[in-house]
This record gives sequence, C-alpha cells and structure tokens, in this order.
Amino acid sequence: MKTVLSKILFVTVVTILSLSAFNFVYADTTSTDNNLSTTTSAHLQIEVSTTTPFINSTINLNIIAENLENDPITWESSPSTTLFINNEELFDEDGIYELEITTTTPYTIYAKKDGFLNSELITITPVLSENDSNETNTDGNSSGNSSSNNQTETTNSIITNETLKQTAEKIIEYFRSQQDSEGKIIDGNITDWAIMSFGANGEYAEDISKDGGKSLLDYEKSYDLDSSTDMSACATYPRHILALLSAGIPKTDNAIIGLQEKMQGLCYTENTVTPNTYGIEGTNDDIFALLALLALDEDSNQEIITYLTANIIKTQDESNGGFSMGWGVTPDATGASINALKNAQKKGFEVTEEVFAQATSYLKQNQFTDGGWGYLDYVTSEPTTDILTTSWVMMGINSLEQTQEDWFNTAGKNPWNVLVNNLNEDGYYT
Repeated sequence: MKTVLSKILFVTVVTILSLSAFNFVYADTTSTDNNLSTTTSAHLQIEVSTTTPFINSTINLNIIAENLENDPITWESSPSTTLFINNEELFDEDGIYELEITTTTPYTIYAKKDGFLNSELITITPVLSENDSNETNTDGNSSGNSSSNNQTETTNSIITNETLKQTAEKIIEYFRSQQDSEGKIIDGNITDWAIMSFGANGEYAEDISKDGGKSLLDYEKSYDLDSSTDMSACATYPRHILALLSAGIPKTDNAIIGLQEKMQGLCYTENTVTPNTYGIEGTNDDIFALLALLALDEDSNQEIITYLTANIIKTQDESNGGFSMGWGVTPDATGASINALKNAQKKGFEVTEEVFAQATSYLKQNQFTDGGWGYLDYVTSEPTTDILTTSWVMMGINSLEQTQEDWFNTAGKNPWNVLVNNLNEDGYYT
C-alpha cells in the first residue's frame, strides 16, 4: 500500500510543479544563518492589483518588507530593491515598479534585497481583452501545431487561470491530508518533492503542519540528509538541496554545503563507479545536479557545471531532436533536459537555441491526441498518455516560457487539458 501511495504522490507532486511553472533556480535566500533553523530575517513581498492584467496595460508592483522591530510586525514600502522579471535583473529605487504588459507570455517575478529573505515568486499571466480576442479570432487559428485555419473559434479552448488555480489548490489540499504527526509525507523522498510543491505554491515548509504536529521543515531537519534511500545518492543530494532552498534555507547553511561537497566529491571527482562522469550511468543524476548547482549560483567556470551541461547536450538525438537519459529517447527525458539546459542558458552558459528548437519539434511530433505524452501500450500498441511523463514535459515547456496557445495539437488539445481533466475529486492522479 505504501508503494502504491508513494507512486500516486510522486506523480502528483511532479504535476503540481509543472502546473505552477516552478522555477528551480529562483528559490534561494540572502540569509547567512548556518544552522538549518527557521530564519528570523524579515520577508519581502510583492503586491499587485491583479495577476491577470489585459495585454497593453500597465500594472504596479508594490514591494513591501516586514519591519520586525514593531510589535505587532508591520509591512512597509521597500525602496532600493532588486526585481527579477523573467530572470532579468531590474533595480527599483522607490518600492513601486510600473510593469508594462506587452505580451501574453507569463511574467515570473520575485524581489531580492540584502538582509531580507527573497519574496515569494509570483506569476503574472496576461490575458486578451474582449476586443483583442475578437481581432484574434477573425485572423483564424494559428495556435500550436494545428494544421488548418478553418477550425471553429472554440476548437482551441484555453483553460482559464481560475481553473488552473483550483486544480493546483485541490492537489495542495491532498498533500496536506497525507502529512503525519512527524511532519513527513510518506518518506524523505516524497517530503522533498512536497516541500518544492508548497514552495511553488508560495508556502514555506515551516508553515506546513497537520493537526498541531511537526512541520515539513521539522521532519526535513530531523533525518540524515546525507544518507540516501534512493537508487542513486547523486540524484538524492541535489534533490535535498532544491527542497531546502524551497523551504527558505540559505545556501550558506552547513547542510547544503555538506550535500554540495558530496556532489562534488563522491559523485564526481572521486566517482569510482563510473569514473570521469557524475553519478551513475545516464543523465538522470546530471539533470538534478545541474539544477541544484544553478540554484546555488555556482561559478559558471566550475568544471562540474561545464561537464554537466555538455554531457546533457550530448544525449540529444541528431535525427529527431529528443533527449535520452541513457535508455532511449523519451518525452520525459526531453522535457527534463530542456528544463535544466534552459536554466543553464539563463545563467549565462552557452546553449544554442537550435537545441531547444529541435527538442520542441520532437515533442510536437510525439504529442498524443489528448494533448499529452506517454507510451504505446505493450499489447494494443495504442497511445497511452502518462501523467508523470506529461508533467516532466510541461516543466520543459514552462522553462521555455511557452503557453497553452503554443501547444495545441490538431485535435485542439494541449497538455494542460491532460493535467486538469485527469485529476480525481480527491486531488490526486492514479
């Protein structure tokens, strides 16, 4: 029963990360506390009047900060703060930034300031006004990989932001229901992913507890992060790092430093299992390692990062553009590789756009009728959509900052349809 539930939860946590457009790289903090304890640093916060503004409008981003010297604590305007908008760094002097909405591409935004914890990541998802929608409809259907401009206006139906939000909230509530008195959700593996999921939903692990029990962070601090119950410790170490960063633990914390040293040493320079590589054979370990090191803002000249980036790129199939983790080209390996490489590119590493263009072409060619990805049934050879595979692909799509309009197939479906329509009433996937 535990194995079945673990599988259900793993599928579900990966899905919430894909629905939330979770960015592994953003989650860090400026605190210098080295004791893996709940920090007392003040938080930053971004206030907006709407997260679904009309295109060609302007919205104000109000940056505020906690004043911990007041009792009760108050929130005040935060001048001289750095904003990160789609990973572009912008300095704001007065605490109010006017954002011009020029595209339907979502804007991911967070604030950073010395002496404060980073704000939670917010996503601004622009929408077309009624006039803009009417103009678009008269131009015909040009979304995704649809092959005809003669389809009806309702063929490519966009799932509303409200529906996506409700879907994510249902999943989050299911996670809460599965937490035990020790603070964990099933085990350390699932707890790591759950911490990232709550982080993607704008909630810190220290605040997640059930019926007065211990929090997710309490459990994370209570077990040996350096040990591994997974197939590969070299995938577990970076996953722990990503979870700790998502929980608001500073990257200078001793636990994170210790995990990083094991990645650099046991998994790479001292690797006796597969010398001159990272971890075990294949790139599953490499992808997690690259994401974690990028999240830690490691020096781009580090040999390990250069190696990981190049090694992942080498697995792209020259004939179809898909990626392999070592056991054949698959959509999930392609989505995960896109995610890691796009984050590397955003951090200044050289990854050509051709890599992403070829990978996107592979995914579109292998997209199923319902909008998702999966496998061919062993007996019938019929396409069978898999939620986990589709979720990994979605992480790649999100890293490319592409939207529903970019991924409609000829049947008028996109992967968002799959994730929304297959969630059961209890908030999980089977």
